[in-house]
Amino acid sequence: MQNYFVLLTKVGQARLSEVIAAGEQLNMSHIKLGECNQPGAE
Repeated sequence: MQNYFVLLTKVGQARLSEVIAAGEQLNMSHIKLGECNQPGAE
């Protein structure tokens, strides 16, 4: 089974914390998807 996760930037982490604290909805205008199947990249 594959494991998936989200890796947020520091700006993304700060914004997510702000909206959670305020009980607001997070609107995202850009996301990047990718995979890292390179040895030693974990």
